[in-house]
Amino acid sequence: MSVGFLTKKAKRLSFVLSALFTRQNLAGRLTGAARGARHLSLSVRLADPTDLDKALALAEPLALAANTQAVVAERRTGQIVYQFELPPGFWENYTRADLPSPGAVGLAEQRRPVLFVLDPPHTLIAGTSGSGKSETVKSALVSLLQTNDPAALDLAIVDPHGDYGDFWNVAHLAIPMAQEGPEITTALTRLAGELAHRKGNNDRTAKRFVIVVDEAHEALRDNRNLAAIQALAQGRKFNMHLVLVIHKPLHKNLPSVLDNLDNRFVGKVVDAKVSATATGQAGLEAHKLTGKGDFLHVVGAKVERFQVAQATRQDIERLPRTDTPAPLSLADGQPIPDLPADLPDPPPPGRPRIEIDPIVLAHYFYHGPDQITRRIAQELFGMGRTGHDKHRDFCKQFAREYIRLRRQQKKIGE
Repeated sequence: MSVGFLTKKAKRLSFVLSALFTRQNLAGRLTGAARGARHLSLSVRLADPTDLDKALALAEPLALAANTQAVVAERRTGQIVYQFELPPGFWENYTRADLPSPGAVGLAEQRRPVLFVLDPPHTLIAGTSGSGKSETVKSALVSLLQTNDPAALDLAIVDPHGDYGDFWNVAHLAIPMAQEGPEITTALTRLAGELAHRKGNNDRTAKRFVIVVDEAHEALRDNRNLAAIQALAQGRKFNMHLVLVIHKPLHKNLPSVLDNLDNRFVGKVVDAKVSATATGQAGLEAHKLTGKGDFLHVVGAKVERFQVAQATRQDIERLPRTDTPAPLSLADGQPIPDLPADLPDPPPPGRPRIEIDPIVLAHYFYHGPDQITRRIAQELFGMGRTGHDKHRDFCKQFAREYIRLRRQQKKIGE
């Protein structure tokens, strides 16, 4: 896209934005424009920060008025940012040759590199078919293997669909790639045993171990695999790192695991509810991404939209290679112990239990439970009627009990 087109597009979008702000009695100051691979962002500083919810709700009207496929509105430090999807003819795609450093996995706005690092220690890579999950994993693997010597990092890959055959003999691979059911269970059990060995020796300086599990929801249908993954999710202090790749991350699919995956790479998902679960934040609207490598990187409150840089054949062929790796063994050469036989039952069928989200609940308390309608709950938090009713009723019940206790305390004092 030429600079001239970008300037004209930004001016037109700012005019549309200004017109809608005026109609909604909103006041703000445009603070900048930025180019992403597939979107153009306009940043606004609101005159009244309490207008945030009202300003966020302009995303759909803006998309209609600007004649664009989608607009994503999000809050950033001191500002609200509107991301306008560009026409497909102006989308940019990247390879790893476009990256300024081998530690990067893609490029964000203004071509800022997005790094793939093991901090936070456990990673979620999520998105629908066509979102670019596999390409994200490949680029992340190339990044890790280029920036870490085999003597400093071990790798294990669970690959049920055979998407990562190019990595079968990389020098970092500590155990053979697992593809079939028994192989997957054996690999995960032995890896959990390695963690148990490190814990038993309180070895917190052991070599870093990265464990990639593709199509994690399939592997976790087996209780033995689930128990192993749940154990490995506690391996932060002992340099054991999970990278779980999944189509639709839900707590019922990743019980006692999802909350430990704080390093999140989320591509296009099916709806706002899955977006909120996958990103850990309501309102990020990953269901409006364009797919094919258009991702969000979420670490705590920090969110960056970026385009994954594809790993080419040349990138993968340059990785250090070795013979088929030997099976993993303990430091003393003894077999790794199996997990205990008393494994947890699988999650029950049917709809997952709706849990109270403290962040969403805070909004109900702040605005008042009767001020948030079902429509607002759906737009802002991706919640259906049941979730809305549960948060509203919890808020009211809490307030009533709090008032009762205060009154009781006052009577005692008298």
